Amino acid sequence: MKYGYSLLLREFVTAEEVQFGDCEQFQISCPICREPVYKKTRERQDGLTTHFLSHYRAETEEEKDCENRVTSAMVGKFGDFSAEGREQTLKKFIAVMTEAILDSQAHIIPKQEHRKLIERLMSREIFKDFSSYGKHCVELMINNGQLENFVKLSIAGSKDFAKESEFWHRRQTSYVVDVLLHMNTARTSRSLDFLIAAAIVNLGRNAKNFRRERAGDEVTTGEKRYLPMAAIDIIEAAVSGKSKTAIQNVILRSTGLNSGKPKEEVDAIFGGIRNAIVSELIGPMCGILASVPFVDLATRKHSTRDEFDKGMEGLIEFIQSFLLSDNPPSVH
Repeated sequence: MKYGYSLLLREFVTAEEVQFGDCEQFQISCPICREPVYKKTRERQDGLTTHFLSHYRAETEEEKDCENRVTSAMVGKFGDFSAEGREQTLKKFIAVMTEAILDSQAHIIPKQEHRKLIERLMSREIFKDFSSYGKHCVELMINNGQLENFVKLSIAGSKDFAKESEFWHRRQTSYVVDVLLHMNTARTSRSLDFLIAAAIVNLGRNAKNFRRERAGDEVTTGEKRYLPMAAIDIIEAAVSGKSKTAIQNVILRSTGLNSGKPKEEVDAIFGGIRNAIVSELIGPMCGILASVPFVDLATRKHSTRDEFDKGMEGLIEFIQSFLLSDNPPSVH
């Protein structure tokens, strides 16, 4: 494809202007399917070079549906591509966003400690349920056209961003929507898992505060809401490393369930717990992404590239003056 979309710059870019490695650094994705892409080149018989952006290899039929994806038959027709293009990896692409998430929360949890807690949680069997709940909710909001409004309300309702300007809220809302659309793809679902786990870790570490807030809600409304409390209990147990059996005991204790209840009632309560967990997770997920300084991140990438280019220009100028001058400059 000739064009890609940069999540960090929030603009379309051409394949020709993109250099190798830029797709990872500037989080460039397909404008249609939102899957990550990488740079490729092909040397033509006339001596010129063709530049284009390519999807990573499709693993599902759904991924193959994108009209921007080049088929294997077309690849054979075009011929071989640059080996440099193949060195760009999906792992590096995903790492940019996961590192940005960790950096944005480093003032709350030390980065390495946070990474270990997230990776440990993602390795546990119970996380499959959390992941399924979170991804289903994100996809539902996207399909129903509710994602942008929910993100906007989540960020606006957070005490962490109460002092930020209206412009900041609009800008960060747009970034968070773009990133969630991008994460909700087969190739970057690992990033969404990481975000879900980060939100669970944050909730688990602040369980006491959340219980206090929910208790305040109950006093205000006069309604006993045990499901949000149960959701916090379950999240805290998962973060602390409790076994699945122990977590099931937490559910029984928090909800008052017992084996004598009818199956329909039990199913309804578990469905309510699932919805409560999702309700507790989605807000913090948006909050974590809103904490990422996307503009600064893009600027840092630009400045790194600019500094490199300036350094190379200075080196080339020195070499030229050294080779062409009758009195070459001193290297001391």
